[in-house]
Amino acid sequence: MLLVFGGTTEGKRCATALAEAGLPFIYSTKLPVVMPELPGMRLRHGALTVEALIALCRAEKVRAIINASHPFAEVLHATVAAAATALSLPVWRFERVYPKRGQAGEWVRYVPDFPAAIAQLLTLGRAPLLAFTGVQTIPKLRSWWEANLTYFQILDRPDSFALARSFGVPPAQLLAHAPATAPETLAATIRHLGVRVLITKESGESGFQSVKLAAAALAQTPLLVVERPATPALFSPVHDEASLLDRVREGAR
Repeated sequence: MLLVFGGTTEGKRCATALAEAGLPFIYSTKLPVVMPELPGMRLRHGALTVEALIALCRAEKVRAIINASHPFAEVLHATVAAAATALSLPVWRFERVYPKRGQAGEWVRYVPDFPAAIAQLLTLGRAPLLAFTGVQTIPKLRSWWEANLTYFQILDRPDSFALARSFGVPPAQLLAHAPATAPETLAATIRHLGVRVLITKESGESGFQSVKLAAAALAQTPLLVVERPATPALFSPVHDEASLLDRVREGAR
């Protein structure tokens, strides 16, 4: 049995590839997700501790883990690494495609984490801010947005808006996420709101990072990009479905 951690575009790609190859697998997510019915796939959801993951792998006779979760899912990455080490299981990391940092342009600044981002915001001294970093990161930016006008673009779901409001963000400062937005449209929104600084995460093309880079250049507005955390050295990267299936078949020999 294979265990896939998904909930992302990459997770769905892995699931489709494994199903088409006739390989049985468990597709695991933190929250319930809607997935097409795929042959050989079983769904499970819920966060796992290291102990719970070890128990799951033993009960299901998992022979390898495919980690296709979000690049900022740091707790999950650490949990998978600890469990895989304990069980001597291989972990394949299905990687996203990322824009090259060195070609980001004059309006883009990469920062290592959210505290560094806030330090940059204080240096820039600009407001309003438009944040693309997701509803879960609102508390990480609290010291800034409590003192400076900030807009948050979040998923267009009732639970996301409810969570943002529970953090204390005024409803008028919440924007529904439009992932297919063209850079020109996003730049127009930036201008309309009078936004003077932007922040996003290094979430790759699946997170429409290039759209935000291009919009920042069009609007001539500084964009801070929080760098993705390093994944554990145990994880072996793969970048496409063919490479993933090759690794899975090699491991079965």
